[in-house]
Amino acid sequence: MQPSTFADRLNICLDKEGFPPKNCGRIQLLAEMVGLTHRGASKWVNGQSTPPAKKYASLAQKLNVNEIWSLGDEHCMRFQ
Repeated sequence: MQPSTFADRLNICLDKEGFPPKNCGRIQLLAEMVGLTHRGASKWVNGQSTPPAKKYASLAQKLNVNEIWSLGDEHCMRFQ
């Protein structure tokens, strides 16, 4: 089954990159990695908002995924 939301895809990436679970440091590490406030990262992880378009390329690179996958294409998860 394809992850349906940005938050679903983000959390899968964070799991695969070894981030701790929610409420155990995940949000803070994401915030530090991409230069967000804790609140901003929390909104991404919990599906309350999505990144602005200009952040997708940087986020995808830092998470080691294809930018197209972060936008919703299930076939492009990892860079080759």
